[in-house]
Amino acid sequence: MKRVLMGVFATLLGGAWPLQAHHSYISFFQVDERIRIEGVVEKFMAQNPHGYVVLNVVNEEGELEQWRAEMPGWVGMRRGRGWLADDLKPGDHIAIVGAPARFNDETLIRADDIVMPDGWTRHLFNDLATGKIRSPTPPAGLGSENDNLHGRPTTVDIALRTDGEWPGLDIVWQPNTGSSRNVLDIPAPRMNFRDAPLTEAGREAWANRLPTDDPGLRCEKPTLTVSMNSPTPIQITKDGDHLRVLTEHWDAVRTIYMDGRTPPSETPHTINGFSTGRYVGGEVLIQTSHITAGYTLRVGGPPHSDELLVTERYRVLEEGPLLEAIFTVEDPVTFSEPISWERFFRPAELQQIQTYDCQPSPGPQN
Repeated sequence: MKRVLMGVFATLLGGAWPLQAHHSYISFFQVDERIRIEGVVEKFMAQNPHGYVVLNVVNEEGELEQWRAEMPGWVGMRRGRGWLADDLKPGDHIAIVGAPARFNDETLIRADDIVMPDGWTRHLFNDLATGKIRSPTPPAGLGSENDNLHGRPTTVDIALRTDGEWPGLDIVWQPNTGSSRNVLDIPAPRMNFRDAPLTEAGREAWANRLPTDDPGLRCEKPTLTVSMNSPTPIQITKDGDHLRVLTEHWDAVRTIYMDGRTPPSETPHTINGFSTGRYVGGEVLIQTSHITAGYTLRVGGPPHSDELLVTERYRVLEEGPLLEAIFTVEDPVTFSEPISWERFFRPAELQQIQTYDCQPSPGPQN
């Protein structure tokens, strides 16, 4: 039960980002430095928006310290890297390599690599050069052919509807990030809001926003633009004459009115707004207004005003199949013109929306 402090070294581990966090790691951790700790697991917290390992470590003075190691969110760990809630158990002896905290918390680390009790090293971030998920590294003397923790490239055999309903209904769609081994995981270019046509008010609001303002730190749900652009699955189902949009990110449930109505004059602003939709050819077109102001458009993006209007277009491409989504946002307070970006989704290997069940980040373990 020993703590070993390594010399600080430049980042060699993956910075490519398939498991989008609710905050920017660079704001909270010294991502260009690494330390190594060893100890015994006190608690493994398989939760969202971040998982944690609480580790009992003996420091260089022989005193017992309790460390917290922050991990990506559990939905991404479970889906993207095959973790199970009992992979770490109280009493397990492990080692963790990761980035130290940026603020005055000397017993907090971002877990990049975890040496498991069986000697395998599991990587929580992607390969820096390829952006792909890294296979676990075997202990010395054991070949990588013994790696059975991740499958090879796969597709999911999904039959599209032929009953006259929109073919994308009821399928659980996993967003493409280009980071997995799935042969359909070919991402579209991501929107970089730093190149967006921001107004002066938009730039000022973004510049003045602090990382600690993130409502996710308090387990407050984000607006629909964050939920729909997260790396977790979505599902579109019928609810009578209307549609429901479910996202695994923050357990969001949206009702899309398909009867041609318009928002009543007294409609309040909410995080998911008021959504109406219609079928246009083979597409589903959704428009949403009355969205609560002040939230970010996407993790790391600028905050928006209460004049935000979001348009979503979804169509199923038979190749794969794949779901194409085009998002357009209009907000005259934040942007000088509308901006759009595209995403692709593939059928998820697990055809079930899992519970997000956010738990606040734990404080120091005393």
